Amino acid sequence: MLDQFPGQKTFFTPLDIDADSSHSYDALHLAVELVPDLEGMSFTAEVTMTARIMEDDLETLPMDHLMLTIDSVWVDGENADFSANASSLTITLPEAAAEGDTLSVRVAYHGRIRADNSFGGMMYNEGSDVLFTFGEPYRTRAWIVCYDKPFDKVTSEIAVTMDNSYHVVSNGSLSEVEDAGDDLSRTVWSNDYPISTYLISVCAHPYLVIDLGGAGRNDTPVNLWVYPQDSAAAMSSMGRTPDMIEYFEDRFGPFPFDKYDAAEASIAANMEHQTATTMTEGVIRSGPVNEWVVAHELAHQWWGDMVGPLTFKEIWLNEGLASYSHMLWFGHEDEELFRRGMDQIALAYFQEDRSRRYPIWDPPVRYLFGTAVYYKGAWVMHMLRGLIGDEDFFTGWRSYGEAHAYGSAVTPELQEAMEDASGMDLSDFFQQWVYSAGYPEYSATNFTVSGDGNDGYSAQLDLAQVQEHAPIFTIPVPIRFYGDDGDTTVRFEIAAEPSQTLVVDNLSFEPAGFEFDPGGWILCVFDDNTTVKEDRRAAPGDFTMLSVYPNPFNSTAVIRYALPHPGQVSLHVCDPTGRRMGALFEGYMYSGIHTARLNDARMPSGLYFIRLETPGEVLFRQAVLIK
Repeated sequence: MLDQFPGQKTFFTPLDIDADSSHSYDALHLAVELVPDLEGMSFTAEVTMTARIMEDDLETLPMDHLMLTIDSVWVDGENADFSANASSLTITLPEAAAEGDTLSVRVAYHGRIRADNSFGGMMYNEGSDVLFTFGEPYRTRAWIVCYDKPFDKVTSEIAVTMDNSYHVVSNGSLSEVEDAGDDLSRTVWSNDYPISTYLISVCAHPYLVIDLGGAGRNDTPVNLWVYPQDSAAAMSSMGRTPDMIEYFEDRFGPFPFDKYDAAEASIAANMEHQTATTMTEGVIRSGPVNEWVVAHELAHQWWGDMVGPLTFKEIWLNEGLASYSHMLWFGHEDEELFRRGMDQIALAYFQEDRSRRYPIWDPPVRYLFGTAVYYKGAWVMHMLRGLIGDEDFFTGWRSYGEAHAYGSAVTPELQEAMEDASGMDLSDFFQQWVYSAGYPEYSATNFTVSGDGNDGYSAQLDLAQVQEHAPIFTIPVPIRFYGDDGDTTVRFEIAAEPSQTLVVDNLSFEPAGFEFDPGGWILCVFDDNTTVKEDRRAAPGDFTMLSVYPNPFNSTAVIRYALPHPGQVSLHVCDPTGRRMGALFEGYMYSGIHTARLNDARMPSGLYFIRLETPGEVLFRQAVLIK
């Protein structure tokens, strides 16, 4: 699930975060007959659940619902007694069931269709004339009586009878559309893949269906179900979906289902309903600017749908992995764009962390869909990649998917897959980054150089971690040492101590300075207190930043700047008199962290100033070019 602003969702509050991992029966299949009444804003329904009994002498069978009215219950065709309150249904079995028995339980019920987009369940927007559902995390029970926990996956069949002017899309494959009389049609979708109940969905509207053809290794059919007036916009925003499927297949393995649909609705947040993603009107109409959102929901078909969370304590396995996937797509054609995007989501996480610090595993209920879950989760995957290398990282990620395909997983199983692929013990990494809150705030002091050209040079600096309410992080730290005659990058092992001295010996060149984490692999704030204090990324609350590194530089300098608000930006190189030597960027720029490169072979050695002008503010930083 994703809207444009992770962490803003205060709707769909979970009824309970702690989901038990076993219960008295295993739900196998749900068949739903649904008849919406849009004028009356109500629906009638029947659900038939096939279930395998998991304990002996079972006399009652519990099911979940939310504010539905239960009309009748049958067990294996025999009328059964039941009791119900506002959130649960308890069925008295006609006779006690034995472990291993299979029962067919049919429940007739009715409920409300809601205009309020914040409740979830089944909703109808009269202005857009669209019916849709939203179930994450525990709201499918507001329109289907079921066992509504993510680990108990089922196969499903959804039949919807309504005015034949509506086209209905749901999970799986379209089985039939039949005339039901009185200008009504009965549309049946059959899903043979295991699905968590929160991923079951229905969307209905007089849709225009755009066939994007087949995609990927299995020629997977891809269709867009959009409002007719939005067809051109939908092609602009979602037309590259087949390309995304091929891109993700190269990294994750084949697309895990037989088809992929995406349906437009006036839903509050985009939602990765299995094989039938529901997209907001805003994303459909925004063109390619929100293509990353399209990639995010598509990636969920692997991470969240094919491999689901055992409980919602593991929600980062959905959202963190999908967020890193969409960042990979976002920057797959431009490495610098990828780095800028990762910096921007780091800034978003830092901002949320200022008000509430929490771990991404088992987050507080209010932050189940918080920015940390999405964006720190994405950075966890990025740091794993930097730690174990590309080949082992993607091997481990694919192995995790293959081992838990069409089932549920927990964080230790992702850790195990990455350890098997890399041969490394990742216990400390997962403890510090997943199960604990916060991030490292590094402070460097006392950078010194000794030695000579005959015996080699040595460089050292003191590195401290000054964060509060967070562990000491032991992730290895890469540092690039550079000078007039060369450069080298060293990855230092970090002790579980607040500070230590880092030393590198036998350098063939005299270091003039150093660059912390040159590849951008660590989610952190870095303060260089050896010379002039500069932040590698914007510190929490520090919305205006201009930094240059390395400085001095002998060929290329990287310039980073953070903008609190979108607007016109002018970034120039000036000589010491203030005369402008050249423009690095001029134009409109979105908020966040941005990067530019200064690389002009025509510039002579000397002192320069980088001038950043934004609405209401002008910043300067010195830059020294040594050739």
